[in-house]
Amino acid sequence: MKAILFHNPKSGTADGGHSPDELTAILRLAGYDVTYCSTKTRAFKTALKKTYDLAVAAGGDGTVGKVLRGIKDRSMPVGIWPLGTANNIATSLGIRGTPHEIAAGWSPKRTRTLTIGLVEGPWGETPFVEAVGWGVMADATDSSIGAEAEGNARLTLGRDAFRKALTKTKARDLKVTIDGKPFDGKVLGLEVLNIGYAGPGIPLRPAVAPGEAKLDVVAIREEHREDMLEWLGPAQEEKPAPVSVRRGREIVVHWKGKPQMRIDDGFVDPPESGKARITITLQDEPVTVWMPKPKRAAPAAKAKAARTTPVKKAAPKAKAKSKPRRKA
Repeated sequence: MKAILFHNPKSGTADGGHSPDELTAILRLAGYDVTYCSTKTRAFKTALKKTYDLAVAAGGDGTVGKVLRGIKDRSMPVGIWPLGTANNIATSLGIRGTPHEIAAGWSPKRTRTLTIGLVEGPWGETPFVEAVGWGVMADATDSSIGAEAEGNARLTLGRDAFRKALTKTKARDLKVTIDGKPFDGKVLGLEVLNIGYAGPGIPLRPAVAPGEAKLDVVAIREEHREDMLEWLGPAQEEKPAPVSVRRGREIVVHWKGKPQMRIDDGFVDPPESGKARITITLQDEPVTVWMPKPKRAAPAAKAKAARTTPVKKAAPKAKAKSKPRRKA
């Protein structure tokens, strides 16, 4: 099979990264005839227009998002190698492991679909994979946060920036409609999610499966501030985020005032007129993502204990002594 490898050579530099030669070798050992393309070259946009048996996106969310948004032939499947910091897209899809592990388990029989979002405003149309947002999450997604850090350190700094924004941000009034029904109110942040994780690896809606042809509108309101600050502690993965949520196919936001709008990892400045109508929908044709072989779940503690703990046999009951017979 012929595969094209789209790779950001700057991804994963904290751990030594993965060189183009190494990643290409992994694909060849998995049985692919590989064409390499760095996402940092001019050839990248041209390569997105070509068709292969498989397109591999190797890098962080920025790289993976560029590939998923940019490929012209949606019948071409995509394999994802998460080599970034947050890896929100891969995590939301359930893709984990090393490039070796993931490539070894790819199969056209194991796939998931991911619908690409579309946001329309005064500038035109822009596709997105992760989210469109205003407020606290956008403040924590700024690429300048932790720019000198790598790996988990950068993720930690991003989450700390989210906490600081939650503490200081004033609620703003946003007029929002979801499939024609109002979802108004003052918010600290509004996220229109296409996947479950956002910003610096924040699990806002981890249970939602991407590709369900609906967007999740998440509002962080003033009354959620203290609960969100507490939720950002060690137990954040264990319970749902304290937010208001509604799902829909067409979201209209009347953007007014100063806050920037986030589209994936990019930003749009406030409109010069002071207000704009933003429409957020999903594209018709999804992207097909090849999934790795699922890892076997660890056995339950009780079952493991039952296998390893020897069972004590009950002590045999003592036989009753027979009484001597009396002579007649």
